[in-house]
Amino acid sequence: MGRMYSAVFEAVAVSAAQDLFSLGSPTSGIGVLHSIVLSQTSDVGDAAEIIEEIRIITGNTTVGSGGSAPTAIPRQLGDTPTVTVRANDTTEVSAGTAVTKHSDSFNVRVGWQYIPTPEERIIFNELIAGTKTFLAVQLPNAPASAITMTGTITFEEVLG
Repeated sequence: MGRMYSAVFEAVAVSAAQDLFSLGSPTSGIGVLHSIVLSQTSDVGDAAEIIEEIRIITGNTTVGSGGSAPTAIPRQLGDTPTVTVRANDTTEVSAGTAVTKHSDSFNVRVGWQYIPTPEERIIFNELIAGTKTFLAVQLPNAPASAITMTGTITFEEVLG
């Protein structure tokens, strides 16, 4: 078992398509996606149900921009990750060859949880030595109206 980390964004106004999270591959070894939890606090009494598409992709080699770089929080003190974390980038990851690993939709009032069984966990790593590749959790379409979102991503780094 490798080292476990989580990263969080809280109460972010989301009004554009974006990478809700992106993880840059470890410098050595592999990264393993364990879970994602998304919620929102602004559309609690809306008469119209809002359904958003979400997808998880891997394979891009250029990091996005326009968001933030949340700190990866170790589950065990003293661990420092080599995985880089970005959140809420309105310029999405690009270049390379994107591969959709998971595609889904969710009702924003209910939130979304991605907790795969061990056999279904998505692995991400450098495809070319020395070149980071990214796993991205994307909101591919702009919401009909801005929503205030919070999210947590949990991943493992297994060094090689």
